[in-house]
Amino acid sequence: MTPNTAPAPYPHLDQLFIDGHWVTGADLQHATVDTDPYTGTTLATLQHASVAQLDAALHSAARAQKAWAQTLPPVRTSLLLRVAALIDTRHAELLDWLVRESGSTVRKAQIELASAQGMVLEAASFPSRMQGEVLMPFFPHQESRALRVPLGVVGVIS
Repeated sequence: MTPNTAPAPYPHLDQLFIDGHWVTGADLQHATVDTDPYTGTTLATLQHASVAQLDAALHSAARAQKAWAQTLPPVRTSLLLRVAALIDTRHAELLDWLVRESGSTVRKAQIELASAQGMVLEAASFPSRMQGEVLMPFFPHQESRALRVPLGVVGVIS
């Protein structure tokens, strides 16, 4: 059976977000990234990024990370609270995608969505909980401090 290809009902589902812009992958290869397990319908096909696009994405992420590191805790918290609110606002849409993409039951998808929202809310509390330490000195009139700073860009293949 050849799966049907449904048009992407959501803008940019078939594109990559690189350096603040939605772009189509420049590599000749593509991947079917989601198929409805019940119907076999392709939910999304993604054109692979070229090596140059991957490099551009990494450099962009490194620049963005430096700006994010300078962002004040209330701004970080506010942004993450907006993400949690978006989960509420788009709850039905997200449930639909979870059910279609993974073959989940509605109840399982609701649990997964609640869990994701809980993680975002927990992350929203981190900016105000970041702290350093004043360490015991080894020499007179010395002060030693340990500060937490972002490490940088992390690559993940999920």
